[in-house]
Amino acid sequence: MGNDISNPDWINGRKSQYIIAEAGVNHNGRIELAIQLVDAANQAGADCVKFQAYTTAELVTQEAAKAEYQESCGPEGQSQYEMLQRYELSEENFARLKDYCDARNIDFLITPFSRRWVRFFETLNVTAYKIGSGNLRHLDLLGAIGETGKPVIISTGMSDLEQVDQTINRLQKVGCREIAVLHCVSLYPTPIEKVNLKAIHTLTEHTGLITGFSDHTVSQEMGFLALREGAFILEKHLTLDNTQEGPDHRISLEPTQLQIYIESARRAAAMRSEEQRTHIEQNPQLSQLYQAALGDGIKEPTTEELAVKQAAGMSVVSAQSIPKGTIITQDMITVKRPGTGIPADKIEKVIGLTSACDIECDQVIHKIDFEKYFEIKW
Repeated sequence: MGNDISNPDWINGRKSQYIIAEAGVNHNGRIELAIQLVDAANQAGADCVKFQAYTTAELVTQEAAKAEYQESCGPEGQSQYEMLQRYELSEENFARLKDYCDARNIDFLITPFSRRWVRFFETLNVTAYKIGSGNLRHLDLLGAIGETGKPVIISTGMSDLEQVDQTINRLQKVGCREIAVLHCVSLYPTPIEKVNLKAIHTLTEHTGLITGFSDHTVSQEMGFLALREGAFILEKHLTLDNTQEGPDHRISLEPTQLQIYIESARRAAAMRSEEQRTHIEQNPQLSQLYQAALGDGIKEPTTEELAVKQAAGMSVVSAQSIPKGTIITQDMITVKRPGTGIPADKIEKVIGLTSACDIECDQVIHKIDFEKYFEIKW
């Protein structure tokens, strides 16, 4: 590896292959496991290890249901709120993780879920930020990250090119200049026939930015194939044990599997295009995998992703109790999961409307909750 951790290889147009081990919440809320994940990522040969920083009460309503793939995590009837609360890390934990990564010369990357968390990570002088697929409509978060001027990686699951353009434009408008875009399919795990590797080319040609692939398959060879299709950045989930209980363990690679994945991707990066093609053709199983994963290149959400978006997307939510007949002000509303109400990026349209009913605190808000909603151009 030997990267300068103050300047990762994908920054400043250098476009070197860059592999992120996504630890996410696979630490199960325990700092000791998080540190072990850093070591595992380092030993597997990753350039970077990434975590997610959120406060459950800021992220999701108390009544939000889990996504289907999360149902096997925790007891029956458990809410998304109850599940996610188990996997929080504190500011002190993240400061310790950042120092630990620096000492071991592996890049630390974070996906923050609120402006408050962005402010905190600025005190740690992080190099870059990652924006998860479910947050592309979270305008306040995009503004907070863009205003730092730091490089940003965007995952684009559940999104089409219009949504990608809107996200990039919002970041650039507030000062972000270094942006990379990852093709992503928000299915956990992603079936091979849904991968659509050709969409990496689509994003490259459409945006003109550095592109890559956030890989939710369980394949150890998909990194090779994604690089073949033009990816510069790879992101792959890492777990210490994929039999553990948690929302992401079963779609993650264990350390030895991640090492194989990374070694395979490094081989692809070292080959010329013709050598990559020959290698695939001479390996029947790899060739079959490649053909199944190519897809049509159209960048749009799959039908299955739209169901995930109901749980992982964000809506306008009441930040306090709102009596019928109240004119909505900015402090009365916020955005949270689930994505079943007015989309988060429409929050400004809600300000100034009059409530047509009593709205309890921490409730997803719908168009019919407002007077004359049918006259509003949403």
